[in-house]
Amino acid sequence: LEALSLGFYDGGTEMAEQLADAVAVAEYHEARAAGTGWLLLGLSVAFLAMVFITVE
Repeated sequence: LEALSLGFYDGGTEMAEQLADAVAVAEYHEARAAGTGWLLLGLSVAFLAMVFITVE
């Protein structure tokens, strides 16, 4: 029984470590995507501003 409970504990901690790694990777990619989104928004605003300035 002790070996069985230790097996469950070791398996649980290994799964928790893998889940923590997956969450860290997801947070990294979410931050990159958000940064890219803000960059594209800024470039779009700058482009539209240039269009309005050159049209008039």
